[in-house]
Amino acid sequence: MGVAVIYAAGCAPADRERSSAAMSSDPASTVRVLPSGSTLFQKTLQERRAAVAANPAATSARGRLAIFVHANDQFSEAAAIYEHLRIADPADGRWPYYLARIRQDEGDAPHALALFEEAAVRSPGYALVELRLADLCFKSGDHRSAEAGYRRFLARDPGSPHALLGLARVALQRQAWGEAESHLLEGIKADPTLGSSHALLITVYEGRGETMKAAGVRARSRDSRRYREPDDPWLDELTDECCDVEKLGVVADIAIEAGKGERGIALLQRAKAIDPARARTRLALGKALQQAGQGAPALARFGLD
Repeated sequence: MGVAVIYAAGCAPADRERSSAAMSSDPASTVRVLPSGSTLFQKTLQERRAAVAANPAATSARGRLAIFVHANDQFSEAAAIYEHLRIADPADGRWPYYLARIRQDEGDAPHALALFEEAAVRSPGYALVELRLADLCFKSGDHRSAEAGYRRFLARDPGSPHALLGLARVALQRQAWGEAESHLLEGIKADPTLGSSHALLITVYEGRGETMKAAGVRARSRDSRRYREPDDPWLDELTDECCDVEKLGVVADIAIEAGKGERGIALLQRAKAIDPARARTRLALGKALQQAGQGAPALARFGLD
């Protein structure tokens, strides 16, 4: 669910409608200032818009604007600018990738698949696109393409628990219990903390009537974490531009639960900088610092002592 992040983890979009204005020839000019937006949002939005106005041909300025509005739930505006950037900056795979995430969230799987494929061609070094494609193929019912995609990603990232989990799910669609078990055991060996692998292995054993094995996995997996997204630096780039302290707090919790304490602390620090008086953020940051073993000096440094 990178922006493991809320962008992937399911925070409800505030603005999904594609207005005719957002699809104008100059999409950057259509981004609107939200009356209810935070001071930081308003200030940054004006700065990003001014940068585009000062140099309309600069794809870097438009890209920074698109990422900012996407990060702050202005999906139709972001999508319009991404469409512009796909033409103006064809070498960058981020633009179809980000747009694919928006279209996928809207339920437009065919369009999202095409955009992920475009991103894979533009940025062949960003292997995670293969996993995104495979996941979407699986959800769309194209299990053959999903299996091929998971195997391609596994070839690039051997032992990937996410790819092995995907292959196990495909195998279960064929009721290939042994194949699914093999993939899951390999994935658990690579990452014993991924709770989804344990949960699916329990399903495999229960489906085969092997209740003792299922009970054993259940007992061993009590400390495993819930499903988490694989590392996705491109989605992290969105999170780093977010001005919503509540969203930042949720994403920080997900990061900390996934064992990424430093990332969680950084997000909570951003949330605290945006709203220093918010008690929930201060408590969460203090707890995260203590869990990280940073103790009293760190608490004092952040004004939490």
